[in-house]
Amino acid sequence: MAVYRAYRNSLRERGLLDPRAVNAHIAERIDEGALPAAIGGARELHVYSIASPRTRRRILAALARQEEVEVHLYLPLEAEPDPYFDALADRTEIIGAPGSGSPEDGRPRGGGRVGGAGPVQVQPVPDAAREMAWVARRVKEVLASGRAAPHEVAIVARSGRDNTHRAYRALRRAGVPATARIRTPLDEVPALRALLLVLRGAGRNWDYRSLRALLAHPYFDTRVDLRSIDAIAALRRVVGLESWTGALEQLRPLVENKAREVRGRGLFLDRVEKDIEAFGALREVLDPLADARSEADWIDLTLALLGEDRGLFRLRRRVCDPVEERWEVVRSDQRGILLLERLLREWRELDHPDDPLPPAGWHALLGKLLQANELVLSTPGQKGVQVLEAHDAALVPFAHTFVVHANDREFPRAGGATGVFTDTERRRLAALGLPLAHRDETLRRERGLWRAVTQQAGPVCISYRTTDAGGTPLLPSLMVPSHEDAAELPRIRRPSDELDPVTPAEADRRAAFAIHRALGVPDPTERPRIAPARPERVARAIVAAAAEIHRGPGLERYPGFLLPAPAPGPGRAVHPAFRPNPWNGHLRDPDVIRELERRFHDDYRWSAGQLEAYARSPFTFLVERVLWLEGVEEAEEETTPLTFGSVAHEILERFYAEFMERLPVALEASVEHRLAEISDEVCAERAEKGEWLGVASLWEQTREGIVAAVRNYIEWELGHMARKGECPIETEVGFGFDDERAMLAGTDIRGRAARLRICGRIDRLDRDAGGTGVFHVLDYKSGKPPPAPRFDDATALQGVLYAQVMADRGYAMGSCRYRSIRSPGSPLNGGLVRFGEERYERALTMALSIPARVRAGCFEAVVSRKGDWWSWDPPREVRRSDAQLAEGHRFDDFGDVAGG
Repeated sequence: MAVYRAYRNSLRERGLLDPRAVNAHIAERIDEGALPAAIGGARELHVYSIASPRTRRRILAALARQEEVEVHLYLPLEAEPDPYFDALADRTEIIGAPGSGSPEDGRPRGGGRVGGAGPVQVQPVPDAAREMAWVARRVKEVLASGRAAPHEVAIVARSGRDNTHRAYRALRRAGVPATARIRTPLDEVPALRALLLVLRGAGRNWDYRSLRALLAHPYFDTRVDLRSIDAIAALRRVVGLESWTGALEQLRPLVENKAREVRGRGLFLDRVEKDIEAFGALREVLDPLADARSEADWIDLTLALLGEDRGLFRLRRRVCDPVEERWEVVRSDQRGILLLERLLREWRELDHPDDPLPPAGWHALLGKLLQANELVLSTPGQKGVQVLEAHDAALVPFAHTFVVHANDREFPRAGGATGVFTDTERRRLAALGLPLAHRDETLRRERGLWRAVTQQAGPVCISYRTTDAGGTPLLPSLMVPSHEDAAELPRIRRPSDELDPVTPAEADRRAAFAIHRALGVPDPTERPRIAPARPERVARAIVAAAAEIHRGPGLERYPGFLLPAPAPGPGRAVHPAFRPNPWNGHLRDPDVIRELERRFHDDYRWSAGQLEAYARSPFTFLVERVLWLEGVEEAEEETTPLTFGSVAHEILERFYAEFMERLPVALEASVEHRLAEISDEVCAERAEKGEWLGVASLWEQTREGIVAAVRNYIEWELGHMARKGECPIETEVGFGFDDERAMLAGTDIRGRAARLRICGRIDRLDRDAGGTGVFHVLDYKSGKPPPAPRFDDATALQGVLYAQVMADRGYAMGSCRYRSIRSPGSPLNGGLVRFGEERYERALTMALSIPARVRAGCFEAVVSRKGDWWSWDPPREVRRSDAQLAEGHRFDDFGDVAGG
């Protein structure tokens, strides 16, 4: 008590007041005789809506002691005794009929509703959204029938954080006037969340995600283009504002020289130069946030960031701009900033430790302050249906009352142990007269609050949820009267013809479902009559539904549902989602076709990777190679498989180029020593060029893994070639680059003459044993080599194309094959295809068919039979299909264009 007394005296000296002691201060003023002056000299004081004494014991005792003013305290006629109010029994008068009360004590029997004569309806609902929609419908029915005025209807929730938000929005969507007091934690106010975003970025030393979140935030006008930051992040991981500045400077020559690394990213030199200038201005604001400082200095800096001179990146100006007339967001932002400034100024007046606090520590501390304080805003107008918290609705009469979220542990709310005392210790201290609450008293108060809300003369509707957002079953409150569980609303949202739509969304859903039912009838006798609230939305829904049917193979699982059942046997009709069609990647606009013909002309330089990408997934090819769209991704912390393969390939290329003329039969000590030197040289050169190889600590481990894998591969291959009598004769054979024209000619899958210009690099060309003059194309793979059947639908093409290029140069080709660096000898020769065999010729024919199909605009979202959808493909919500060919290939299908 001495410590608490000293604390209060310290606040009084500073002119401050602990909000928790407001009732105690009022009681002191009443004891000092200040009550008559406070109420303007009135002789009587009537006090309403106190359902429980809680923290008001001292002020009520002071009112009882004073004699200048006659005080009338109106209490609910309770079924459970309250020890404090029972002490006032000699001065208690029951107003109105005692109902079912006992004549002995004047108190009703039982623990249910008291004093209210209105009927009670209990409605179980599947979830919060369905609950609010049901309440909005019932409220609108009451108002439309004239049974009550809007202000005579109340929606009551125990908590005001979530439920009042939901109820108010549901009423507004239904066109019902409403008023509410909306509680929002300060850390959920958009403008203050933006401030926390800046401090979090400083605490994380401005990694890519935190910097991008700042630059993309609508509240901050930084004038830095995200494309530059995204391009840098895709190349390497950058941390720190100084490093980002250097990365932007390094980006300038890449854009100027049109380097391969930034091709297709929409970067222009003038824009990058503006970004460099804007980023310099950005650093002037953000650099001071990087230093550790005392708590008081952090408060001063935060106040400066919120300053009246338009604030951080003109924050104060931008929060005044509404989005789609949502002025409540503007009010919330402005009031939230003002409230935070007041809290910070009060905090600044306290004593603070001098220890320096890092940015991450200040971000955490400020976050706790914002989380612990609320912004309470009343909706404009103050008229309409009352959306209230339970303590505001207690003992207030309404013509119709709706109690929502009446679930166990929600209303009544179960109190948890707080402070240093256990519940048993609290009971003992309360028995000694200290004003401490314990669990039984808390639950009794909650039950009293329930009765104070529900004892209404008019009808009372109580709703509770049977599941939470994750599908976990929920129980009703113990205070909910007995009812039929079967009364729960249906879990499937299906519009009913018996109920009129309440919101525009319901009217649109009802119209769409009427069309759906009509389409399900084989021979409808009449067209459905619909009355959508927004016809344009229903029209778009019809188009979207047609598109989904033609590009989503999911309907194949339900034969006959909106589509005729597929005919049995091998000749059955193919679902439209497996073919190019206007809804599934078939581009038919003449201007688009002309652009495709211009870009992918007969002299267009193809690579084996491009052809394989199209053969596996034309839609992915459209997104990545035609539209040049890329996901916003950051470079991996670990070395990517692409980098692993690139480094390993270069080591192998240098090794065999050096030892080709004097190929050792085994990995002798001197050869192994030279291999180690080559490996060190390759890795050092990659690091010197600034290539992103992964986080430094991880790269050291990965580097050892690459060197070991290459060493093991060479050790195995030297022995294998010695046994077979094979030897490499060329490495890194490039063709089709610069002005060289490497053309493949033949016929496509339809028997038409076709040509294909191609470029690439062959990892190695080997010669057969005994100088027979038969050569083999070899391609290294860091992972698993493609099996030979992948050539059957062009999912794999590289080996065949490379072998044909060398054959056209006069080499007597024997085969194409792959070998795994990580798994030497397993398989011995993966994807082996012999020159001139049927599989070889068919793969070459399919490759020659791809350019014409691209120029015809065929980009269906269907993966090849031997391929698969990969994690880096456009996600399902973009491609809208998981279709995969079950047999054959796609190259004889040009959609609805006859003959291609």
